This record gives sequence, C-alpha cells and structure tokens, in this order.
Amino acid sequence: MAAVVLDATMTSMDGEPNFHALREARPGVPVLFVIGHGSQKMARLIESKEAVALLEEPFSLAALGERLGAVLAT
Repeated sequence: MAAVVLDATMTSMDGEPNFHALREARPGVPVLFVIGHGSQKMARLIESKEAVALLEEPFSLAALGERLGAVLAT
C-alpha cells in the first residue's frame, strides 16, 4: 500500500493543484496533507476531498507515523 504526504502550501505550486494532478495520475491513493498552523481555509478545502487526512505543523515524528498509519489503514 502507498500513500502521499503533500505539503498544502509550497512556494512553486499550491497544494490544491498538486492534489488534483495527483488524483489524475493515481485516483485512489490516500493523501496526507501537512498544513501550517492556522491554515483554516486550506483545512476546510482539504477535508472535503476524498481519501485525505490532515496533519498540522509543527508535528512530531510519532504524530506523523500515527497519522500516516491511519491513512494507510483506510
């Protein structure tokens, strides 16, 4: 099983266009979006998408592992 960890706010391309491009290439792959503190607009948008989970920065390695494990279990 595979999953993608995707930063929601990148300098070259916003997370949403990347997400749509990913969906075209791999429609069913689970996605874990990493969002910066206070990114409520992006969080609402992400939560409405299929097979997506959120992890807010800053986070620990344990939190990343836990959230990624949950994403892979879906």
